[in-house]
Amino acid sequence: MKKIVILLLVMSMAVALFAIGCSSNPEPKEDQKETAEKPDVKSSPEEETDKEVVLVVAQTRDVTSLDYALAAQTETLNMSSNIFDTLVRLDENYNYVPWLAKSWDNPDPNTWIFHLRDGIEFTNGEPVNAEAVKYSLERIMDPEVKSPQAWRLKLVDKVETPDANTVVVKTKEPYAALINIMTLMFVVPPGAVEEMGNENFAQNPIGSGPFVFEKFVSGEEVVLLANENYWKGAPKIDKLVFRPISEASTRVAALETGEVDIIGSVPPNRLDDLKKNQDVNTSAKTGIMLYMGLDTFNPPLDNVKVRQAVNYALDVQAITDSILLGTARPMAGPAFRATKGFNEDIKPYPHDIEKAKQLLKEAGYENGFELKLSTPPQGVEGTTNTMEVAQAIGAQLGEVGIKVTLDITDPATQFERYKNKEFQAYLFTWDTQVEPDRYLYSLFHSQARGYYYKNEQVDALLDEGRSTMDQEAREDVYNEVHKLLYEDAPWGFLYNQEAYYGIRANVDYEAPVDGIMFMYNAEKDE
Repeated sequence: MKKIVILLLVMSMAVALFAIGCSSNPEPKEDQKETAEKPDVKSSPEEETDKEVVLVVAQTRDVTSLDYALAAQTETLNMSSNIFDTLVRLDENYNYVPWLAKSWDNPDPNTWIFHLRDGIEFTNGEPVNAEAVKYSLERIMDPEVKSPQAWRLKLVDKVETPDANTVVVKTKEPYAALINIMTLMFVVPPGAVEEMGNENFAQNPIGSGPFVFEKFVSGEEVVLLANENYWKGAPKIDKLVFRPISEASTRVAALETGEVDIIGSVPPNRLDDLKKNQDVNTSAKTGIMLYMGLDTFNPPLDNVKVRQAVNYALDVQAITDSILLGTARPMAGPAFRATKGFNEDIKPYPHDIEKAKQLLKEAGYENGFELKLSTPPQGVEGTTNTMEVAQAIGAQLGEVGIKVTLDITDPATQFERYKNKEFQAYLFTWDTQVEPDRYLYSLFHSQARGYYYKNEQVDALLDEGRSTMDQEAREDVYNEVHKLLYEDAPWGFLYNQEAYYGIRANVDYEAPVDGIMFMYNAEKDE
């Protein structure tokens, strides 16, 4: 936190200086600063300016892009959230709050009207106006850009700009989740993107957010500086640094020594140590989902009985108790408990070896089969102890004859391999979401990712859910989606883990409810 330092000089000529010190003016005038006995020495820079407040955040992976329109990494989302702005944001209670848009209307099911704040500029001087919003949305929708976020705007028909501060989004059909999707649609300066090109812009981004990009050194750090002209007021952090530290023990050590100020993915076996450390605070949010995706297009996992057998063979409760030390709870299907439409009647698959063996026998795999399980060496973003979990999964599936081989993947290429359908089984994560369309459509609709799963009945229900404007009716639809996915078992359902952050005691910051590290309100006492 910046502090104003007032230096009172007490010298032998006290009468004159006393008059200055008691003046109603808190700073002496220039012609009053000189006295007969003042030495001819200039003030040090530390005396003239506030000390720079630097906040260092350690992430588990490096980024390849700083533009979320071109990358799907959580780490990239953290960068974009601090460099760019969106029309709408989610608050800590999952309510939608105005941001670049001061208000919005939904006059009919196919029309959304956003009214922009006036006078906001990007840091290069371009106006943040309706044309910039239109450009940003259409850029993501452009097939040539190949944005991994394009599916989110699949139902958008066109974007209109009746005036400089009004954006009208027309959808092809009712799209109840559009307001939620707008929390991820970052607004970019059209002129800069056109001049620089998408790839160059992604490495040297320009936005209107609370921080300004300074430098990106791959494998080392991303440095952002405070936007002193931010429309909501300058942040209280002067310099924000993101560093990739993949090894959990190294992250914790860096936090303990003060080398970094915030870390995510605190390992459960170090949680008690950090809670006892007076120099460190911990903060948690619920619902990082770790799941084992399965290739349902190829044998033997194309058989639903085999997939169900996998779930019965898993003893997820034992994993959460012994490895995660009670910081996680077994999943009841693929939905979050916070999600509107969560089916309360569905319980986690019970651990039942005999049931698993019977299903494998019925499917023609009485003697089991070989399974390759892919996971990064340092675990999956947002969770901890992933390698130990992968090994435990291998041991548990081995009890029913499924022989697991671990495929250790490079984190930098993991998502590309996933998209290229190279995995038979894989460990991935997803953050807690209240809006079901935001993750269920992405993960299970065949026209979204669709790399490893297709179910026409699920597709139809997901389409119905995103186009149903009545909230109670929507919840009924997603209740049925939850039930169908539980029975069809496209995943090995694992657990939702408490996401613990380690935070230096002199830093004021809470774990983000949506998993996005938006640092505008963070403060630090030097």
